[in-house]
Amino acid sequence: MQVLTGRLRDTFAKGDEMNNFTKEYQALTDNLKPPVDEEAVSIILERLSQQYLMVLAEAFHEQETDEVVEATRQMAYIRNIMKKQLKGQNAACYMFFLAGINAGQSRAGDVWLREQMNEKSFERNMTVLCAKAHVREIVKAVYENPGIQHGILAGMAGIRANYLSQLAGSLEEAGCLRRFGTKKCTFYELTLAGKDYARKSFTEKS
Repeated sequence: MQVLTGRLRDTFAKGDEMNNFTKEYQALTDNLKPPVDEEAVSIILERLSQQYLMVLAEAFHEQETDEVVEATRQMAYIRNIMKKQLKGQNAACYMFFLAGINAGQSRAGDVWLREQMNEKSFERNMTVLCAKAHVREIVKAVYENPGIQHGILAGMAGIRANYLSQLAGSLEEAGCLRRFGTKKCTFYELTLAGKDYARKSFTEKS
């Protein structure tokens, strides 16, 4: 996963994938106006699906959800348009369209169930980790200072740099922390799960 994230960091310019998605979305809405060019729509739909996956991948890399929310809203709009277009066609076309939606929903359900299991495991792991001295201070410092450098974080947590590496490794393994940079210059940020945990642990109690 670290190799994949590194490649994404090198490949993506922030916002490019959303811009490409928006262009394909606009092209699709233009081609859905009567008279509909079914061949062109099919080609654009395939490209749009690929761009949507790229938006998801970029969001994973950037640990941000805003663009995913917008892209998902637009995909839902396209789905509703296609539903209206196909509802007037023969029964077989509409049946296959609904079967595609059902297949996608079942996959989403599988992902949701796995995420729920991972979330429970994450909470248990964080409860154990935060019982150790300095761990809560580390999480809080990274939450309040995303992209913080290793030496500065060690100072804020009141521990030596080599011990920070050990604790940070445990938090990274638990899915709370991400590190980037080089061995000589390492930086830290929280994952989405880590941000949510810190928000609940620190913001609501402050």
